[in-house]
Amino acid sequence: MRRTSSLVLAASLTASVAAAAPQAAQVLDLGRQPADTTAKLSVPAGQALSVLIRNRIPGQTYLVSVVLRTVEIPAFPPLGGARPAGAPGCTELLAQVDALSTQDEETSVANIVETVEAALQAGLCTDPDALASIHIALSRTVTTLPGAWILQAGEELVVTVTRTRQGKTKKWELVLSTGPRGKWMTTYGFATYANRDEKFFAQSDGAGKFVVTPETEPDTWDLKLVPSIFFTWLPSAKENKDFSFGLSGGLGVKDDTPVVFLGGSVLYNWNLSLVAGVGLAHQSRLRGQYTKDQVLAENLSEDQLNEKVFRPAIMAAVTFRFGSSPFEGNKSGGGSAATPTPKPSATPKPAPPSP
Repeated sequence: MRRTSSLVLAASLTASVAAAAPQAAQVLDLGRQPADTTAKLSVPAGQALSVLIRNRIPGQTYLVSVVLRTVEIPAFPPLGGARPAGAPGCTELLAQVDALSTQDEETSVANIVETVEAALQAGLCTDPDALASIHIALSRTVTTLPGAWILQAGEELVVTVTRTRQGKTKKWELVLSTGPRGKWMTTYGFATYANRDEKFFAQSDGAGKFVVTPETEPDTWDLKLVPSIFFTWLPSAKENKDFSFGLSGGLGVKDDTPVVFLGGSVLYNWNLSLVAGVGLAHQSRLRGQYTKDQVLAENLSEDQLNEKVFRPAIMAAVTFRFGSSPFEGNKSGGGSAATPTPKPSATPKPAPPSP
């Protein structure tokens, strides 16, 4: 969801703009940021922000749009430049600020403003009337956007400034971002769940008939182990914590059949995770047309008596975070190792020439 506000900064508004930026103001410098580029800055969430536009050409019309958008889940270009040398006095400073409105490029405005501000800091002009005129002229190069914005985690504010003159359009963009709300972590490991297969076979009764009989259940726990991939959400607020608790979803393959997992997870320093929950896996059940202890006239195989159906199962998993899937390249993961080129057993000898 976007909240958008746009306004046109006309020449008539520039006289009332303050020269100094508020304490929390973010600066978009038209004279130092190259046109048709985007500067992206990180800002804290929950803090009121305002935006100040510097080094605009006095008397020129600028179109400004402000868009508050959510950071999608996926550079800071350096600002700066050489300060012109020189130590002008009040007369020369007045001449320079008078020339601001005649400039064609914002870079020229930035050069003049930096020269004048450096001279004022050095105390090269002390006449009160001249200082007042100089400050008024400098204030026309600065615009503070009305209002303030409070960004929450996962939001960014996009400020776009465009100027069209003689058929040519320049655009500057400033993105203030609190960063994404978090990231998805992919971990690999093995999930295990209790084997709840109910298999049946046809047992001979000694009289030429066969009885549908269940297999004997093992006395100990029978567990199935499945190589799996898990996906866990790591909030930005937990990135620097040792432990992060959340929800994880997993997918594994057992006997060419998918197994799906969902459960709570404990992620330790990004790379180690413990997951416990439920899964859906194939389990053997007696086919619907047969019943336990049913007497059959013929001997049926296990495949004829049993079928695979999806059933829920309690599962647990230990997973690890790797740079790439550890299951690639082996047969259990569906890949195949590269076959080395066989070496010849002997160097072939050339055949003797025919007589």
